[in-house]
Amino acid sequence: MSKLSDLEARLAALHAKTEAGFADRARALREAAARLDGGDETARDEIERLAHKLRGVAGSAGHDALTDRAARLETAIANDASTMVVAEGARRLARAAEEASEGASEERPIPDARPAAPRPNALGWRVVALDDESSTRRLLEITLRTAGGCTAEVLEDPGAAMRAILDAPTDLVIVDAMMPEMDGLTFYRGVRERCGDAMPVVILSAASVEELGWSLPDDPRLRWMRKPFRPASLLSDLRAFVEEATRDRED
Repeated sequence: MSKLSDLEARLAALHAKTEAGFADRARALREAAARLDGGDETARDEIERLAHKLRGVAGSAGHDALTDRAARLETAIANDASTMVVAEGARRLARAAEEASEGASEERPIPDARPAAPRPNALGWRVVALDDESSTRRLLEITLRTAGGCTAEVLEDPGAAMRAILDAPTDLVIVDAMMPEMDGLTFYRGVRERCGDAMPVVILSAASVEELGWSLPDDPRLRWMRKPFRPASLLSDLRAFVEEATRDRED
């Protein structure tokens, strides 16, 4: 099997696994909606987080309608929609996720994402990536290792990711914007405090900076990139960013 065919097979298997997990996300949304109906206002934040995560993984698997519905719910929450509107939006998103899950392909085992054989266009970087979503971590592994020829540690725990950055020279850090324990901007600040200003950092998010209401520092070695992403497009964007960041550092 050619490298391209192998990559396509791994991505197809990953998409099938992602779709199969939509049912679990639907249950979590329904549970959060019930809590919100019962007066638990903390469920509003949980629904926002679930919608944001579903928006990213659904887009990566090609479910545009589900992605759009998740984005609309995020917008409603950001605009301080009523409890009734948010709870009903969560239930509708759950139904859409269940429908996507019912149409999922049979789950197949995914081969280990081992580094690709050296080739002329391989990036050859050491990358540390942090994301709490298993499907996104798997896609990053396939993208960075198999397609990009990188040495990549793709981790779920912020502490483990920071230790990995400090343990060995690292060319690039990739971090998810919204995670349960720590957001991506806080992790970025930790990288700057411990490693200085030279290391390129990418924050990945299904939403824009404006949608999250964040303000990014003026840092030429920080870049915001959007999910969902295609491996080839992400690698191209990462290459351009790291080359630009390296030139700025040398200048």
